[in-house]
Amino acid sequence: MVTMEAVTTVTYWSRSSNRLLARTLFFQISGLHAIAIITWIFLPVSSDSMFIPFKVLPDTYIPVPSSAMQYTLSWGVKLRSPPGVSLTENRTRFDLLANEIAQSASLINVGQVGELYGHYLFNHKLFMEALNKTLQPAVIKSIQQATETTLQEHPSVEWVHPQWVRSRSKREISFEDPMYPEQWHLHNSKTKGMDINITEIWYHNISGEGVVVAVIDDGLEWNNPDIRDNYSPEGSWDLNSGDDNPMPELHGKTQNRHGTRCAGEIAAVANNRCGVGVAYGAKVSGIRLLDGPMTDSLEATAFNKHMQINDIYSCSWGPDDDGKTVDGPHPLALAALQHGVNSGRRGRGSIFVVASGNGGKSNDNCNYDGYANSMYTITIGAVDEKGHMPFYAEECSAMLGVTFSSGANDKRNIVTTDWTLGQGKGCTNSHTGTSAAAPIAAGMIALSLQAKPCLSWRDVQHLIVYSSIKIDHDHGDWSENAAGFVHSHKHGFGLISAWHLVNAAKVWRSVPWLTSISSSRLNVNKIIPANSVPLVLEHTVSNSSARMNEVTTLEHVLVTVTLTHPSRGNLSIELTSPSGTKSMLATRRNKDKSPDGLKGWTFSTVRCWGEQPAGTWTLKIFDKSVDGGGILQEWKLVLYGSMMSPSEVQQRRQAVQESMSGEYLDTNLTEPCSFYWNPAMSEDQLLTSKTMRMLLLISALITILAAYYTLEQAFCNQEDKDKYLEEYIEEERARLERSKSSQDGSQERLMETSFQENIHSEADRNQNILPMEQPQIPVETNDSSHTIVRVDISTQCPKNAHQSSASNILLDRAEDSSNNSDITNLHSSQDTDHSGIILNQSNGVRNSRDLLLVDDFSTVQNIGITQSNMEGDLLPNQSAIFDDKVQEPLTSPVTVVSCQQVEQTQVVSELEPFLGKGPV
Repeated sequence: MVTMEAVTTVTYWSRSSNRLLARTLFFQISGLHAIAIITWIFLPVSSDSMFIPFKVLPDTYIPVPSSAMQYTLSWGVKLRSPPGVSLTENRTRFDLLANEIAQSASLINVGQVGELYGHYLFNHKLFMEALNKTLQPAVIKSIQQATETTLQEHPSVEWVHPQWVRSRSKREISFEDPMYPEQWHLHNSKTKGMDINITEIWYHNISGEGVVVAVIDDGLEWNNPDIRDNYSPEGSWDLNSGDDNPMPELHGKTQNRHGTRCAGEIAAVANNRCGVGVAYGAKVSGIRLLDGPMTDSLEATAFNKHMQINDIYSCSWGPDDDGKTVDGPHPLALAALQHGVNSGRRGRGSIFVVASGNGGKSNDNCNYDGYANSMYTITIGAVDEKGHMPFYAEECSAMLGVTFSSGANDKRNIVTTDWTLGQGKGCTNSHTGTSAAAPIAAGMIALSLQAKPCLSWRDVQHLIVYSSIKIDHDHGDWSENAAGFVHSHKHGFGLISAWHLVNAAKVWRSVPWLTSISSSRLNVNKIIPANSVPLVLEHTVSNSSARMNEVTTLEHVLVTVTLTHPSRGNLSIELTSPSGTKSMLATRRNKDKSPDGLKGWTFSTVRCWGEQPAGTWTLKIFDKSVDGGGILQEWKLVLYGSMMSPSEVQQRRQAVQESMSGEYLDTNLTEPCSFYWNPAMSEDQLLTSKTMRMLLLISALITILAAYYTLEQAFCNQEDKDKYLEEYIEEERARLERSKSSQDGSQERLMETSFQENIHSEADRNQNILPMEQPQIPVETNDSSHTIVRVDISTQCPKNAHQSSASNILLDRAEDSSNNSDITNLHSSQDTDHSGIILNQSNGVRNSRDLLLVDDFSTVQNIGITQSNMEGDLLPNQSAIFDDKVQEPLTSPVTVVSCQQVEQTQVVSELEPFLGKGPV
C-alpha cells in the first residue's frame, strides 16, 4: 500500500496587498524515494512577495541520492533561530554558534552559504579524500551516519542536508546543418585556437538578433533555403535593375554567386541546410550593385540605401588588385560614406566593413585602395587556419584586423551557402580570399551590436583595436606604439575574436566626439632624390594647438600628397609620429609604371592609435629608381582623435581585459539608447572655431558678471546697506516735498480766480452771439456738431451744494426754476465709471448764470450745453454730447465752480515709516 505523508507547507504571501498568493504542499510517498508536490496558485507571485515556511523538513528526512551522485563528507546545516532573535540581527553570534556545533561533531565550519543567514557548510577532515574517491564507500557511509546523527541531535540545528557531487550538463547548441562540422572557422577541432571562438557567445543567446547586415554585391539569392528565413526585404534593393528584388541573374558563364556566399557566412539560418552563419539570428539584406556598369552615383546610393534599416554594410570588393591601380571612392561615394557614419543607424553611424584586397601576389598595398584606407571603413585582412598571412593578402598601415579565410592548397577554405542557379548546389566549401574574411567580421560586429545596440561606428573601431589578439608572433612584423597597442602591417591589431569583441562591447562606454588637427597645404616643390635617399619633411604640432583643437589621443592619421614621378611604383612613403611609431604609408609596387604620380591622394595609418599628437611628425619619401625625376609639390597632415586622455585609454584597456572572463555577458550594462536622429550637417552649416571661441568668451563674461552680482548681494556689509537705504530715503523725502509744494501752488492759483459775472448784454444773447474770446470747439458725434461755450473757473461753491466723490455729475434744471443764483436738482452718479459732465437745460429755460459743481477739476475735459430734451444714461468719457440734434446754440456763459476738498491728498510712500525719523 502506498501512502503519502505531508512533509512541509510553503506559502507565498504579498506584503503590499496582504493577500495569499500561492501555497505548496510537499508529500513523501511511502515505499518510494520521491516527493509529491501540490501547489495552489491564488495570484501570480509578485516581486514583493514574502516566503513563509509553515513546516520545515523533519530531522529524520534525508533524501536518498541517485546512483549518478557521488558521496561527499560535507553537510549543509541550518541553525535554529532563538525566539525573538532575527538571524540578521546578530551575524557574529550565529557564526560562533556554527563553530561550536562543528567542533562538537569533529567537523570544519567552512562558513555561511552565500547570502543565506543561518545556513552553514560543514566539511569532514577527510572531505578531499572522499571527493577524490580514495576512501572506501563503507568508510564514507559510516562517517556520514555518525556525523548526521550528532548534528540532528543538537538543539540548535534545525535541519541537516548532506552534499553530493551532482551531474550537470551544459545546454549546448547543436546544429543539424550537415556542413556545420566542416565550418572550421567557427570551431576548429583540428587546430585549437584557430577559430573565431564563437560557440560560447551563442550559449549566452547572442546570435545577432535585431541587427540587419546589408551585403553590397552582385545580388542575393534570398529564396535560398539557407537564407530565406533571415532575409530582410525592407533593407534590400537592386541598383542594376532599379527595383526591390536583389535576386542575382545568370548571364552565360558569369557566376553572380559571390553575394549569396558572403550573406551565408553572415546569417545562414540554423536549419538542416548547409551550414550556419556567424550571426545566424541576424537579418541579411541584399543590395545588387556589381552586375552592371559601375558609377560614382551608384556607389553613393548603395552606401546609404535604407541606412535606417541596415546597420552594417559588408563590401567584399574594391578596385582592381593588380598592383598598379590607384583608385577609391570619388566625390559622391566619399560623401555618402561620410553621410552614412553621421546619419546612419539614427545618428550612431552606419558600419562599413571592407575587404583589404587580394593583390598580395602582385605586391599591392591596400593604402592605394581608397575604400580600404578610408577612416570611415573597417578594413579586414585574412589569415589561414594556421594564423598565417595568405599569399594573396595585402599589407597596409590602415588595416584594423584580420579574420579567417582560405590559404595555400593544403589549407581549408570557408564553408558557406551557395546559390542554386547554374551549377550551384546551395552549399560550397570553396569560398576564398579576403572576400570571405570581411563577412565573418561583419557577422561578429552584428553580435556585438546585439550585446550593446548603442555602439557608434567609432566605438566598433575602438573595440577591434582594444580586443584583437596578436597572432603569428614570428612573422607578423609587430610593432608596439607609445600607447601600448601592437600593430602589424600584415594583421592590423590582430585576429578578431567573437568572444573578445562581444565581452568588450558589454563593458564599453561610448567614446568622446571626434576632433581633428589639420595643417595647411604645405607647399614644398622639392625634388625626390633617387637611389633610396629620402626626402625628409617635418611638421610640428604644438601642445597649444592640440589643446585648442581638443585632440588628446589619436585614432586615424591622414597624409595627403601631390607629386609627380615618371614611374610611380618606385616610390615608398614612411611617416614617423612624435613618439617614434613608423607607418609605411606606401610600399614599392613593381607593376606600377604609371607616370601620373599622385594627385591629392590620401594615405592613412592607425598605428598611432592612442598616442598623443603633439611633437614633430616626419615624412620620408624614398625613390628606389636610379634616374629619379620625382617632385613633391605639396603635402598635408590631418590628425583625428578625441579628448580621451592617455590614462583613460589605459583604464579602458584594463576594463576590456577584465571582461574576458565572461562575467558580464549575462548582465545588463547597456545604457538606454537615445533614438534621436539628426541629419548630418554640411561643413558650411557648422560654426567656425573662431565663432565658437567668441560665444564661449561671451558666455564666460556673463557668468562672471552673474557670479559677481550674486556675491555682492550675498556678502555686502551692513554699513553699505544702511548707506544705500539712507540715500534712498533722502531722495524719497525730497520727492514728497516737491509733490506737496506743487499741490500748494495749485491751490493758491485756484483761490486767486475770481467769480466771473456775466457781462454780456441781452442783445448779445438774443442774437445768439458768443463772446469773441470764446472759441467754438466742435465735438464730433454721430450726426451733429455741438458748440462748446466758454467756461469760467471759480473756487466758490453754493452753500447748498455738497461735494461728491463721484466722477460724474448730472445737473438738471427744473422747468419752473427762476432763481439764477440757485442750483436745483443736483444728482450724483455714485456707481458709474464715466468722467463725462452734462448740463441739461430742459424746455428752453435759460438763465443768466449756470453753475456746474465738479469735485475734481482735473476730470473736466469738455462741457457741452444743449437745449434739447435729453433722456438716457450719462455720457462716455471725454463728455461727448449725444443728443441727436442741436435746436439752438446757447450763448449764455457757464460758470464752473471747482470745489476742492479741504483735506489735502497725502502721497503715501513705501518708506513713510522712516520719514522724519532721521537716518536708519
